[in-house]
Amino acid sequence: MIYRHKGFEGELLQQVVDVIIADRDRWVNEMMKDELNMMEESKSPLKIGLATLISFIVVGFIPLTVYVWDYFYTTTFDVFLWTCLLTGLAFLVVGTLKSWANQTGLLKSVIETLALGFVAALVAYYVGDLLEAFLLK
Repeated sequence: MIYRHKGFEGELLQQVVDVIIADRDRWVNEMMKDELNMMEESKSPLKIGLATLISFIVVGFIPLTVYVWDYFYTTTFDVFLWTCLLTGLAFLVVGTLKSWANQTGLLKSVIETLALGFVAALVAYYVGDLLEAFLLK
């Protein structure tokens, strides 16, 4: 069907399909590229992993910055509120970058990232609360 839409017809269409399906690797590559719109990854797994690690450390430190500041300097503001605000801002930035990197809709990407971050933060908060309750008994 794909090659018919590309303009191949009749005997030529059958020849193209026969050539493609004659080699299993070529057939899989064509299916991945044309049917599933998936491209073979050309970037180094090491570089991707390193970028993920650095991003995780940098963005993961954002919620802690207010608490670190509070540890070294006396604060008069609501530490938890500012942590939530900075974390939300970080998720907005991550969602925007994800939208740019994946070439998807900005609003969808930002909402997905904020929602996932909110659920993860909620779970972490309640797990911490449960652990505190059990450990301080």
